[in-house]
Amino acid sequence: MFHRPFLNQRQSVYLDTSVIGSYHDKRDSRRRDLTLEFWSRLPEFSPHVSSLVLDELAAVGNRNLRVKLLGLISTFKVLSITQEARNLARKYVEAGVVVDTLYSDALHLAIASTHGIDYLVSWNFRHMVNVRTRALVTTVNVNNGFRPLEIVAPPELR
Repeated sequence: MFHRPFLNQRQSVYLDTSVIGSYHDKRDSRRRDLTLEFWSRLPEFSPHVSSLVLDELAAVGNRNLRVKLLGLISTFKVLSITQEARNLARKYVEAGVVVDTLYSDALHLAIASTHGIDYLVSWNFRHMVNVRTRALVTTVNVNNGFRPLEIVAPPELR
C-alpha cells in the first residue's frame, strides 16, 4: 500500500541540483525567475536534498557561487545514499530509464523513491521530467514495492 501524507501534513520535495543551480543562473532569466517563484513556495513543503546533491554542488568551480548554492539548502534535510537506493538506481538503468553514463540521474530518482519523497523537482527535461521517464520510474517502483514518484518541474508544483 502506498502512503500519501494527510491533508494537513506538508508534502515532501526532493530538489535535484538543476533546481538549486537555477536560483543564481544568469544565462536563463526565465528559468531563474520561475525558480525564484518556486523557492517562495517552498515553506509549504518539506524540502530535501541528498548527499549526492551536496557532492555535485561541492564540484562547482566558482567558490562564491558554491557558497551561495550550499547556503540555499543549509536548512534542508539531507537524505543518504543507501544500498537500497543504489540497487533501485541499477534497476532504472536496466529498465532503460537512463543510460549507464547517467547513473547519477538514476540515483537522484532512486534516493527520492526509497526515502518515500512525494515529489522530485528538476529542470532536467531530457532525462527526468518527461512522460517516458515518469512511466518507467512508476513501473520499476511498483514492481519493486515502492510507490510511484511524482517527477515535476518547479512551475508544476503549486
